[in-house]
Amino acid sequence: MSKRLIEIAVSSAVIFLAGVILWPPSETSWQWWTVLSAGPEMGLLILVVVIGVSTATGLGLSTVGGVRPSNLLTGGILAFIIGMALISVSISPDSPSHFLLYGFILVLVFLGAAIGYAISSTGDSQSNNRTESV
Repeated sequence: MSKRLIEIAVSSAVIFLAGVILWPPSETSWQWWTVLSAGPEMGLLILVVVIGVSTATGLGLSTVGGVRPSNLLTGGILAFIIGMALISVSISPDSPSHFLLYGFILVLVFLGAAIGYAISSTGDSQSNNRTESV
């Protein structure tokens, strides 16, 4: 299998899994935020965790995993399509809010990957400048 297909498959699987963990598709499945104490700040805490983990997922895929942005984008879109199809078939939701929730997670993953790509690109260009000046 080519490296491109492997990167697309890995990014698709990781993003799909992150979406299921961050926002379980139904109320009958275990939801991690039920262990948090109830209160007015719970919604903000959940939002901060979802933003942080989603962004860290993209950052990890781009820096640690070395997944190229184009392959991450393809894998993310594939994960979104598969996830939305599975939700539509298995749960038959009453509203389209799942499109927005998982789309929000996907955008944050892309944001994390863009940050990781910018960091690694800056590091590469700085190391190239150092070797050229020697």
